[in-house]
Amino acid sequence: EFDFKSRLPVITSISAIIFIVIFFCQIFPELISAFKHHKSLSVQFEFGGTAGNKNFLAEFLCVNLFFILPGLITNRNQFKKLLIVAALLTGLTILYLNSFSAIMAAVAGMIYFFVVTDRSFLKQNFIYKWWGIALLLMMVIFGCTNEFVQGKVKEFYQNAWHKPDIHSADPLNNNSVFERRLMGWNSLQLINEHPLLGSGFNNWKIEQAKFGIGGNPYLNTGMERFEHPHNEYLSIASEIGLSGLFIFLVLILFVFRWKHDKESAISNFQFGASKGALIAMLIICIFSYPLHRELTMILASVHLVVLIQGRESSRNLRLNKQYLGPIGLIIILMTVLIYTLRLRSDYFLGQGIAAQLSRKLDKAKENYREANTVFFPLDDKGTPLEWYYGNELFRSGDLPGACLQLEAGRQKNPYHSRLLNDLGTVYDQRGLSDSAISCYSRALKYCPGMIET
Repeated sequence: EFDFKSRLPVITSISAIIFIVIFFCQIFPELISAFKHHKSLSVQFEFGGTAGNKNFLAEFLCVNLFFILPGLITNRNQFKKLLIVAALLTGLTILYLNSFSAIMAAVAGMIYFFVVTDRSFLKQNFIYKWWGIALLLMMVIFGCTNEFVQGKVKEFYQNAWHKPDIHSADPLNNNSVFERRLMGWNSLQLINEHPLLGSGFNNWKIEQAKFGIGGNPYLNTGMERFEHPHNEYLSIASEIGLSGLFIFLVLILFVFRWKHDKESAISNFQFGASKGALIAMLIICIFSYPLHRELTMILASVHLVVLIQGRESSRNLRLNKQYLGPIGLIIILMTVLIYTLRLRSDYFLGQGIAAQLSRKLDKAKENYREANTVFFPLDDKGTPLEWYYGNELFRSGDLPGACLQLEAGRQKNPYHSRLLNDLGTVYDQRGLSDSAISCYSRALKYCPGMIET
């Protein structure tokens, strides 16, 4: 039988250390350069891989932390130092990444774990809780004193209740807070339009643009940048409706009502930590989209399994030991197969993007076709591939061909401002003034501050 009390914290500690080492190896040359020139180093998409998105890594480490913390209390064997190192490295890396959502989530989850899990928690085995409590205090102090976190909170508090000005072209609006406000306002209008059942799966990235985008030089180009409102609650309510959001929240509440079974293989501390992880996930859902990120969801699913196995009424649901091995092996093999296929698709996706940037559109289309599989579906409705084809044909002087491609793109996304603007230009060049004016008018409706690029 798998020993959750000792092995799970060790395995997750090793995984955390591996990810952290890979991350710092990737940024090490730039980190040394920044140190020599007395500059700060922020994680950028240009790094790629593990270091490509600080929020992805920070959220993964945050949810993974709640497998390590119980081991600091219950694990007294030779792996104790490993758990301490993994917990401290995890906390320090999250702080270094300056991920506001991950910091808030880790603090909220740890407060639940250390305060609510057991009322006699602080009275027993205090020395084994010290490392976890020290980590919590470190993150709270950092969160309260860090200028980045303070700036995010202040900016959001001052502007959250004001509708974003999409007619503006202020460079100061070129930040994530302004973009999240814009996505939030558009999401609320979309919810108001389809309150009960939503606009449909995966339709947010198309429908939200009709309420207007703009406000800074980048957005005023009319390009479609957003595919998610960076808030899972708004995403669910926008696409599935308020009824779907209600069902989601009821299911979460149902899980939190579960009580620990003292006779289960799951310790009370791991049971409480897994509930703390779900609290962390709920916090992250306010600022990001963890339900759409594979690694975070895998860890959240394992936490849910821990809660199912550790709850009072699950005693009759436990499988016989002879079935656990084969079932586990099947799950592992299927997971390896699926992620191997996704890795192949991810490779072709990268090749397609590179070809697209080099204006080799036929090669890009071929790579996208290879990347598009059941386990890695591609959807170009945000910015249709036909827009790129239409622009290439326009530059080569093939106006009828460009018109056909751009019209096909408009069928996929009728609210893409840049596509509408370019289609209007094609109609204008062909002498179809009425059609050109119609396209220009619609483009300006969805992006009032549109500028030429």
